[in-house]
Amino acid sequence: MIERLSPGGLEALARTASLAADDEDALSAQAINAAHFVVLTSADGVQLQRGPLAALPPAVARRVIRGAIERVAPRDAARLTSRHIESVWRLVAGQRAGRVDLLGVRVQAGTSLLQVRAVTGGERPAVVVAPFELTLSVPGTLVVVEAGWTISAVSGDQTARAGVESSVGAREALRIVVPAALVGGSVTIRNRRPGDRIKPIGAPGRKKLQDLLVDRRVPRAERERVPVVVDGHGRVMWVVGVAMADEFRVTAPESEVVVFTAERQ
Repeated sequence: MIERLSPGGLEALARTASLAADDEDALSAQAINAAHFVVLTSADGVQLQRGPLAALPPAVARRVIRGAIERVAPRDAARLTSRHIESVWRLVAGQRAGRVDLLGVRVQAGTSLLQVRAVTGGERPAVVVAPFELTLSVPGTLVVVEAGWTISAVSGDQTARAGVESSVGAREALRIVVPAALVGGSVTIRNRRPGDRIKPIGAPGRKKLQDLLVDRRVPRAERERVPVVVDGHGRVMWVVGVAMADEFRVTAPESEVVVFTAERQ
């Protein structure tokens, strides 16, 4: 079928596969060498020196991270995807303390070291609890690995509002519509911070995000993973899947709008 659609396609695919295999061999060799001065043995797992790890090319650093996880929990490491490894790499590159809980493995980041250890059966890990703060261009799409969501923003006119506004007040609402004038060219996607407040649509006043998440019965282990969409002035626009801020509702019929959509990965 490939040859019929594109004569010579099989040969091109084989050539690409051969080049990719050479690249993988080279990168893996670099990762093995880098591990000698990045990875340290600890009493309950391994440690990664944060500075040297962050200084590596990302492709090499990701392989060092996967190798460290394989040393700690080889069976669980086989189930990890590139998204899991990327969440650890973002924690390293973000230069902040935090924690990522993967499948059977916990990575705890301190100032200078990352502790990688197996999670015992009595511990129930969250998927990801690392701090994150990312920029979503409007229009655009952003994969928030740490939270397990993909969030998109699409520009439109009044016809884009159909079927959206009726659900924005619902807890499970995964689409909202916002006046384009209030959005600007980009928004920030992050997890909650102390002092964050929002006035949900239909609510009598503003609420702390902590109280809102409790009221909406969001599990404690999931609260740090809920994406919070913030405008350029630091105002909370949307707590994904939980509530939209009342001040961002569309009120003028002639307004251009932006439709935000969130999907779980």
